[in-house]
Amino acid sequence: MPLPFTVDSLEGIDESLHSHYVEEDGKFRLNVEGYEEPTGLKKALQSERDNAKQLKRQLSEMQGKLAEIDGVDLEAVKKLLDRAHKDQEAQMIAEGRIDEVLNKRTENLRRDFEKQLELEKERAQKASEFAERFRERVLADAIRKAAIDAGVHAHAQEDVIYRASSMFRLDEDGNPVALDSDGSVIIGRDGESPLSPSEWLESIKENTPHWYPQAQGAGPTGDRGNNAGKKWSDFSETERAQLARDNPKAFEQLLKTRGG
Repeated sequence: MPLPFTVDSLEGIDESLHSHYVEEDGKFRLNVEGYEEPTGLKKALQSERDNAKQLKRQLSEMQGKLAEIDGVDLEAVKKLLDRAHKDQEAQMIAEGRIDEVLNKRTENLRRDFEKQLELEKERAQKASEFAERFRERVLADAIRKAAIDAGVHAHAQEDVIYRASSMFRLDEDGNPVALDSDGSVIIGRDGESPLSPSEWLESIKENTPHWYPQAQGAGPTGDRGNNAGKKWSDFSETERAQLARDNPKAFEQLLKTRGG
């Protein structure tokens, strides 16, 4: 016959077994090795559950009021949420679910880290884009200045900048430096310094006459007499467009021959 765990009295229990019972709160409990009084743990667990229920009720009430109240104290809401989270963890620990608590904390830390990492990447990307735009502007201004100093026509400066941007880069000091297809620095006339935009413009001047204003001549089109006596019909559309860009005054003279 199995022995009862608790009895109100030792009557009915074989006298040789009385020593295996201990008296607690007016009753007798079988003295089992490894037994722990559950009352304290049960009370603690119930207390945590009661606290969690109370906090959930408070949160529900607050959420219902958020739409009605202006100027809500967000800091107080945050503290309440933090407390609810801590009490939930305490309840899980009391239930022996420590691994779940640790996994949950690890997951929260991972999410926070990834969020911060994405923000830092976004800031770095914006900073890089801003720096690149700034470098492009500084380089364009340096090329434009060299073009103006070389006498390049105003309408051709953007073309100069476009062509130069594929060849020139800014060095660490912000100076334009010419690079070849391998990325090596191209040396200028002095054999030491990098090729400057001014030297580059001079080196290709013969191949880019359309970048420079035409000299005024004696002919009706103002081109040193090469087109003297020619009329509108003697020019192709391309030649007329180029003349309009390079020598507006000569183009005005040519317009007078239109229809002649």
